[in-house]
Amino acid sequence: MKKQALPIISILLLFIVSCQKFPDAKDNVNAKVIMGQTTIDYLTYHDAQVKTIISDLANTVVTEHGHCWAVTQNPTIDNLKTTKGALTQVGDVISVLTDLSPNTNYYVRAYLTTVDGTSYNSPITLRTDPAGNPIVITNEISNITLNSAVGGGNVTLDGGSSVTQRGIVWSQDPGVNLETNLGRTSNGTGLGEFTSEMTNLTQGYTYYVRAYASNASGTSYGELKQFATVPIAPPIVYTGVISNITKNSAEIEAEVISEGNGNAIARGVCWNTNGNPTLENSLGHTTDGTGAGHFTSNITNLTVGTTYFIVAYGTNENATGYGEIKQFTTLSLTNPVVRTTNITNITTNSAQVGGIVDGEGNGTVTQRGICWNTAGSPSLQNNLGFTTNGSGTGTFIGDMTGLNDGTNYFVVAYATNELGTSYGLVKSFSTVAITAPIVTTTQASSISSNTAVSGGNVIDDGSLTVTQRGVCWGLTNNPTLDDNIGFSNDGTGTGSFVSNLINLNELTSYYYRAYAVNDKGIGYGEVMQFQTIQVHLATITTLEPTHLTSYLATSGGTIIDDGNGIFSAVGVVWSAGANPTLENNLGFTTDAVDAGLFTSQILGLDEESIYYVAAYATNQKGTAYGTVKQFATTKFLEMINITGGSMLMGSNDGLADQQPIHSVSVGGFQMSKYEVTNSEYCMYLNDAGVNSDGSFIGVEFIDMNDPECEIIYLDGKFIPKDTKGDHPVVQVSFYGAEAFANWAGGRLPTEAEWEFAARGGNSSAGTTYSGSNTPGIVAWYNVNTISSKPVGSKTPNELGLYDMSGNVMEWCNDWYYFYYYAASPSNNPQGPASGSNRVVRGGSWFVNADYSKVAHRHRSNLDATSSDLGFRIVK
Repeated sequence: MKKQALPIISILLLFIVSCQKFPDAKDNVNAKVIMGQTTIDYLTYHDAQVKTIISDLANTVVTEHGHCWAVTQNPTIDNLKTTKGALTQVGDVISVLTDLSPNTNYYVRAYLTTVDGTSYNSPITLRTDPAGNPIVITNEISNITLNSAVGGGNVTLDGGSSVTQRGIVWSQDPGVNLETNLGRTSNGTGLGEFTSEMTNLTQGYTYYVRAYASNASGTSYGELKQFATVPIAPPIVYTGVISNITKNSAEIEAEVISEGNGNAIARGVCWNTNGNPTLENSLGHTTDGTGAGHFTSNITNLTVGTTYFIVAYGTNENATGYGEIKQFTTLSLTNPVVRTTNITNITTNSAQVGGIVDGEGNGTVTQRGICWNTAGSPSLQNNLGFTTNGSGTGTFIGDMTGLNDGTNYFVVAYATNELGTSYGLVKSFSTVAITAPIVTTTQASSISSNTAVSGGNVIDDGSLTVTQRGVCWGLTNNPTLDDNIGFSNDGTGTGSFVSNLINLNELTSYYYRAYAVNDKGIGYGEVMQFQTIQVHLATITTLEPTHLTSYLATSGGTIIDDGNGIFSAVGVVWSAGANPTLENNLGFTTDAVDAGLFTSQILGLDEESIYYVAAYATNQKGTAYGTVKQFATTKFLEMINITGGSMLMGSNDGLADQQPIHSVSVGGFQMSKYEVTNSEYCMYLNDAGVNSDGSFIGVEFIDMNDPECEIIYLDGKFIPKDTKGDHPVVQVSFYGAEAFANWAGGRLPTEAEWEFAARGGNSSAGTTYSGSNTPGIVAWYNVNTISSKPVGSKTPNELGLYDMSGNVMEWCNDWYYFYYYAASPSNNPQGPASGSNRVVRGGSWFVNADYSKVAHRHRSNLDATSSDLGFRIVK
């Protein structure tokens, strides 16, 4: 609303009010309510705000109040009105009248509604403003760039008719309008704020802008605003560090710090030799990308030893900016820097010489190597030879060949670049002179009556290959290869060697020394002397025969004195006569001596026979014998007669398969006194023609492959391992045990026979173990041994049977059945008719005492073998 119109409108309103006729008393239903005159707070062409003061409600309950208006006099609530609800206190009643028509008279009055009806105050008349142009505000300019900016406006009043167009206009002239402008926008219609973008501006110019809005009455403009686009300046460039300067190149660090409000379309460096280089005044320039930021330029094809001026540049749309001018000088070409290093691997005709090229003199080393002569100051022009070992810097090695032995040479490393050749320090060396070998003599040892051991060490081959070496000896001092009574030939080359001096005489002094031969001559070691010894017969004792069986025994001997000789044979010799010798015997052994002791296994004896045995030892002097020992072989399978009888078989203290205890009778039988031994089983294997692997007709009798088997196959025969002949045979299957029993004219015992015999038969004392209630007295078990023992080495039971409760378990003939005792016949039971396992009885060295009780039962597969499972037989 225009401020200058308000005084005029107010005067008119007062005039209208003073001429206005007030309503009759009938218009005020609530006469006690006091309403003041309605006044106008503001007035435009389409709305107004009015106010009425209520000074007294007279305790009247007002349920509705407000203002009503119309273009006719005395408006009522049936016309247009505001609704403000109940009124509970006096004060101002304010209403906004909207949607008014421009340039129109309206009648307005306040109203109050109670239960008695509606009352009104006196009406006033107001006239709306006539329609006009919109009112628009120009916004501040923002986002100013080289060629664009953002403006806008706000249409606050539409002027009484719809705003049909709005936007901004701009120009470089402050009198800009819709008719005179460089650009304009159209940003919709109606009231409110809008944003406009100005484009295609010229960088660095001042522009004038104002908002506009148009309705049916015309166009209004906002306040004039002014701004300038950003100007484009030359880029800001930094010339950085110059590095990696060579004879014809350099590297420069640079940076475009700012693009000058434009776009850096090129950057790089330019250079010349006269100062102030530019893109127009340069010998060359680089192009290293675009935009701001760091970059590195490499300049090449420069002249050696020349000073250059260089500057970084950056170019945008308007101009080129340059950094600080800097200068540098390319490197000058010098001779290479080379060193002569170690001389190594010197031989009679060659050597290796090292060199290092430390610098190429700012050029390129195209050749390097070594050169040498015998006169001094060798060079590529004055030499007996030179090498070519590549190019460039670094370490190299040159090989000097074709040299003369024992000659002094001068050698130097060299390196060549574009400027010339440089040399290192001259060094000298001498090639190795060829001489006869150098050899030392080894002190003689192992001296006997006719031999000794010596040798030597070739410590220097004289620079030639040693083609022969050894020891020469004689009866006079200084033996040589031309004057000796003997020499050895012990190979070639350097190093230690051993020589055997042979065909010597007893009790004789000999001189000896080592020698070595090369093509230059013969080298000798120091002369040494030794005396051969006198040999006499050895002194030997005979070991007491042990491990006696029916066909073998174990003896041996102890060497007390070797008689200063070398043994050609040791062993034992035996016969049925009292004085066995190597010329008069039934047999002899040849054994190896270990720490002066040897053992011998005597085989092929007859059972229950008397034999005489003596140890012997033979050296160069002859054969010496030990004391003659007498021994007797045992009976093969000595049997014990067992009278038949009855027993209570089984036990209530063991496993359930030992129950129930039941009465059993057995007939008389014979049982082997001992478990079958390795010696006895070997007799069977050899006689039956069992295969060397212990099998027979596809059935394994004994597991020869098990390391715990105590029988070996040697020279076409089965024999017990040393000292194992009288041990119980193990690793035997049921088939192997049964086959032996049949071969020996017997059979395997029934389980009832075995337990009857183990209990002591009719002489039983009722002991827990076979022959005792204390297991250690009668049994080898896991408390007192870790392996089997010779049979019969514990106390026998009442019948004279050994090892029924220990040493090894024993096969029986019965099939095994867990509950067999419940149905066992009482007279001579033979076990079940069939089964998958056979009964095994007795304890062993591997198990505890519970398993060694006479009533304990075991079982095993027929082809099973074990290191604690053997057998005995009955007849």
